[in-house]
Amino acid sequence: MSIRSIRFPDDFSPLATLVLSAFQYPENEAWSMQTDEQETLLRTLRSLRRLWPLIRAVQAVFPQTRDLIRGIGWEEGGRLAGVVLTQRRGTTSLWGVATVAVDPASRRRGIARALLSAALDEIRRRGGQRAILAVIKGNLPAQRLYETTGFEAYDELIELQTTAAPPTPSDPPVGFVRQPLPLRDWRPRYELDDRITPEIVRRCDPIEIGRYRMTRSMRLLVPIIRIAQRSVERAFVYRTVGDDRIVAWARYSVPGRGDGYNDLRIHLDPAHPELAPHLVGLAFAESAARSPGRRTEMKAPGWMSSVVAAAEAVGFERRKSYRMMGVDL
Repeated sequence: MSIRSIRFPDDFSPLATLVLSAFQYPENEAWSMQTDEQETLLRTLRSLRRLWPLIRAVQAVFPQTRDLIRGIGWEEGGRLAGVVLTQRRGTTSLWGVATVAVDPASRRRGIARALLSAALDEIRRRGGQRAILAVIKGNLPAQRLYETTGFEAYDELIELQTTAAPPTPSDPPVGFVRQPLPLRDWRPRYELDDRITPEIVRRCDPIEIGRYRMTRSMRLLVPIIRIAQRSVERAFVYRTVGDDRIVAWARYSVPGRGDGYNDLRIHLDPAHPELAPHLVGLAFAESAARSPGRRTEMKAPGWMSSVVAAAEAVGFERRKSYRMMGVDL
């Protein structure tokens, strides 16, 4: 057995096999990867493998893009039995622990703890000062692992889903205007999040320009990643009439072809809950019109209660919640 760095793209196939087995929860099916999520993962990894020569060329010119995804694996008997994947958040010193996965047959042997420790050491060597992750609420073994490693809870993320068709969206309240948001235009998202994010959250997950502003290297990589994901993405903002203040941004992503699911992301100023029913309904309807007949998934932080309530009012159901945790390095 050995701990080693994940080698891209050679490890894409064993990584997919590991993740598909690790993220099944027979005792709680709502936590398990659904079929459309598995299809999306496999399609993305296959496409990334084909596009890897282009990605490698960008990494050669812009070394910082090598932190877009890194991994530490546990190998034994010639197979990958565990992995921790990490990624730097933009150009900041904040890193996300994106995946912690151990094959069910290899659990309760300290593999996850060893890999997580090695991954955090690697983050420190690369100048990281803080790491964050998400753990399913109720997954007590994983939560205890993170707590004993120094992680502390700071937020909740609620995941909702629906297979229903959207109702006709309500009209927007008077006093708000919608504008398209080019995907490269980072400033409206940054300005809104910087204004509305609770202090307890931003202490662990800082709102920094380096997380939002797209570097030259990312302007090259993002189109490649979208090709790999075969997705169509649209975004828009709402501003108040008169003072032109941004009060919401929304983004939806749908499969361009093949299998998969529709994905919504919405951030709304809690001072304007009256906008939530229209905002959620419109994003839901537009994504379904572009990609009908698919499951729609949406995540929202717990402190955006008006967004969660508006989603539930149009047919979304809570699938699971995550405890957001962070640690200083």
